[in-house]
Amino acid sequence: MAENGMLSAIEPTTPVGIAAPVILWSKARPLFELHAQALAGDDADAVHDIRLAARRTREALEIFEPLYEPEEYDWMSQIVRQITRALGPIRDADASIEEFAHLVEQLHAEDTRAALAYLIGYAAGDRAVRVQAMKGRLRLLNLAEKRQRFELGLHGFKRNADVATTLQAYAATVIPERLEAVLTHVPAALVRESTAEQQQMRTDIRHLRHAAETFRPVFGAEYNAIHRLLTEMQDVLATLADRDVFIGLVRAAESQPEASTARVSTIALEEVIRALDAERDAFFRQFRTILEEHRPQALRARLFSAAGIEGYAMPAVELEVAGAEAAVSEVTSRPQPTERIPVVGAPGAEATGPAEVGLEPERASAFTPAPAVPAASEAIEMPAAEAAVEAASAPEPSRATEAPSAVEAPSTAEPRTPAEPPSPVETPTPSWPPAATTRPEAQPPAAAAVHFGAESSGTAEAAPAEAVSGR
Repeated sequence: MAENGMLSAIEPTTPVGIAAPVILWSKARPLFELHAQALAGDDADAVHDIRLAARRTREALEIFEPLYEPEEYDWMSQIVRQITRALGPIRDADASIEEFAHLVEQLHAEDTRAALAYLIGYAAGDRAVRVQAMKGRLRLLNLAEKRQRFELGLHGFKRNADVATTLQAYAATVIPERLEAVLTHVPAALVRESTAEQQQMRTDIRHLRHAAETFRPVFGAEYNAIHRLLTEMQDVLATLADRDVFIGLVRAAESQPEASTARVSTIALEEVIRALDAERDAFFRQFRTILEEHRPQALRARLFSAAGIEGYAMPAVELEVAGAEAAVSEVTSRPQPTERIPVVGAPGAEATGPAEVGLEPERASAFTPAPAVPAASEAIEMPAAEAAVEAASAPEPSRATEAPSAVEAPSTAEPRTPAEPPSPVETPTPSWPPAATTRPEAQPPAAAAVHFGAESSGTAEAAPAEAVSGR
């Protein structure tokens, strides 16, 4: 609500030189206001909120990058990226704990519940270690001292920047390109096994949604309906990505020595995977339904009309789902994005111990989450602080496989990637997705004939996705 209040004076005709600093500060201010709460590490909502604010700020900075001096842009962008890296793994662990605790209510076999208890404990131990790393990173970042320079940097435009152009005219250079990036994934993403295409489509929809948020004053009365639709599309694709990540975590547990110690059976882990796969199928059907109801041509017409965009020619999307197989064959030859899949879940997730899932005493005794590592002292010198944080964030030697974390990577659509200094702490992360979670390309249903050429009369008043995430 505070962000909306700051934007109340911005209109479509406002010069971008006036609008950009106001829009950017409305998104960046929570980074500094929630810093202390996130530093505590105990408030899942605060971690979620500051991470969301960092992502929104980062997206808006990328939109307005052409206006800024490279030195100012690089400095502000690095601050935001440091926050994202510090908080991302904590949020990922919270999402894993929440999902596995949810499955405890659905799966009742004792061996399966024991497997879920182990997975919850492993994620809780991983979270405890990463909280210490996060605290060290945020202390070294010291946002309180950087607030004033950040605010001043928002006015650091290039001397030759066209700051007199209107916000609406500037939006007309951004929205069409981001929409076109989304539509390139249709119909390939409509093949259930095209996980890489779905993940990239989700990333491009996220960029489009954040662009709509950044240019909110331009969309006027249509904004809420358009934003709901883009959020619904992004959320359902995010839930698909989440299930892929969760399945990867379960498969990784099959080779962990701790799982053997806890007497977790492979059969029980496979049962968890089947449950996650069933959820993924349900969300995939929801994704297809959304695209059937909101055809690409109609979405384009609605976005352009609301934003007052004219004279932009885009290739028509006249493909049927039945032709997706050929499209998938084409996109598999494209270089795949290196961005790893962010895991996202609803705020407020809490760890669940063995007693809470009804384990027998002997199984509960084998359930041993990883211990938290003491935080580095704030009073020691900087090099020592870095070493202490590095030690806190290092994985335990006994773990064969560490649960993957989802750190946001720079978008492949960035016009320029600034050189970034080394992070105070780098937590090792495995590559993603694991080979075990990659499905072989399957033949699409021959009878599928959903056409994406005709205009749709469907509105954007869509019901929210079952698993809404703050991506």
